[in-house]
Amino acid sequence: MKKSFWLLLLAVCMTALAAAPGRAEGVHGGCFPSDTAGTENAARPGTASSAGPELSQPDDQYDSLYDDAGVITPAFKRLEALYKTGDIREAYAGWLQLARQGDMFAMATLAAVSRAHAGQVWPVPPEFWENWILALLGEGEGGYVLGVQYAMLNGQREPAVKSGEFFLQSARTGHWAGMYGAFVTVRERENASFTLPATPPVAPIPTRFIDDRNDEARYWLTKAADTGYWKAAGLLAAYCVNPRKGTADYARAEHYAVIAAENGSVESALALGTGYAEGIFQNRARCDGYFTYMLLADRLRYHSDPSIGRISSLIRHIKSNPECQEADTVAAALAESKRLYEIWKSRRAGQQREKAALYARAAKRLPEVVAAYEKALENGSVESALALGTGYAEGIFQNRARCDGYFTYMLLADRLRYHSDPSIGRISSLIRHIKSNPECQEADTVAAALAESKRLYEIWKSRRAGQQREKAALYARAAKRLPEVVAAYEKALHEGAVRH
Repeated sequence: MKKSFWLLLLAVCMTALAAAPGRAEGVHGGCFPSDTAGTENAARPGTASSAGPELSQPDDQYDSLYDDAGVITPAFKRLEALYKTGDIREAYAGWLQLARQGDMFAMATLAAVSRAHAGQVWPVPPEFWENWILALLGEGEGGYVLGVQYAMLNGQREPAVKSGEFFLQSARTGHWAGMYGAFVTVRERENASFTLPATPPVAPIPTRFIDDRNDEARYWLTKAADTGYWKAAGLLAAYCVNPRKGTADYARAEHYAVIAAENGSVESALALGTGYAEGIFQNRARCDGYFTYMLLADRLRYHSDPSIGRISSLIRHIKSNPECQEADTVAAALAESKRLYEIWKSRRAGQQREKAALYARAAKRLPEVVAAYEKALENGSVESALALGTGYAEGIFQNRARCDGYFTYMLLADRLRYHSDPSIGRISSLIRHIKSNPECQEADTVAAALAESKRLYEIWKSRRAGQQREKAALYARAAKRLPEVVAAYEKALHEGAVRH
């Protein structure tokens, strides 16, 4: 079949979905203008402007890997912009605040940043945040969240590798976005062996459709699509329309476009309507398929019944076909599009309830995270002491009174850094920093914190000295056994010479 303008439009529409997929809810169907007159011109063969169909552009990079880019708050994005300017520590401090408020993506970013900049000293290691994310959200959602945030730093090798590892961990649980992420990051695991799981049976899309001979990539993309993930299904439909070799497989493209459309993809619904109007897709009668999926696209986009004007516009688009002008055909498509929309809406609501319950359970455990973080900071590092002091000043930590905790750990940080008593100037500076709190101006409070910080420093110094003595004794014992190593080495050399 020679590709007409409609077929080219279908290919462009699906390719746009593959390159920059939008969210299912409220997204503009970028392959077709939203106004009625513009849609009529776009859908009728031979009437496109010389510039071609206008494609929607994603708001930002979040549309590619995020299951729902709406979960990323403006506050998070501001900190990301700050991070990209090079103000890494200020961004880290801001993400730490968001994490304390329950932002799991911020918590995952703390792990990604501290791993990406491992040469710097951070209050806690990246494993602290990784383990808590997995404990709070489970391997499915938790692995997905970590995978996304490590992907944010994909210009650096270590975070990119970790992104692939966490997406794979998520994918193995059957998490939709985790499987899609495992497909996207599969090249980070290109040297790892992969055996197709026996169950459930999945027939990966043939290599002629996808520019990737990696079995694992094709497996995860196909599995995500087969289980209903609209983004994966839409991408597979695009590959089937635009194969690397041979002719397009429209039956397979239709199959995956239906999965995508009936799981919330506006673009796929529009592409299906176009395909049925042109007679490319065959599983529904031409008029039934055209009206059903064009009307479903409207319902998915606006979450309401299509207007009379919109229905009239769709009828005019295909006025060359008398059957499509029949009232019964349009009425049946209206009912069918509503049925498909209600099924999707019910399924989507159930998924959202499950996700909300998961995050609600995680939020209840935030005090455990804060307590564990506070305990992890008590490790004798300057960064940790400063983080504790800041946490007490802001009222985040509760094991000590606010002023006591603030002064104690800020002064301990000074002792750990300089191994001497804090200067009068430093103490005055700390007092000025928290001058809004009258209690923190009392001399007794400061004096008590000075004594407590000295006690903690002496405990740390004694413990550190003990650790150093144990390590020195270990290495001394090892040194005494060096003659055994030399003798074994000489014996091995002699035996090798005899054999040759």
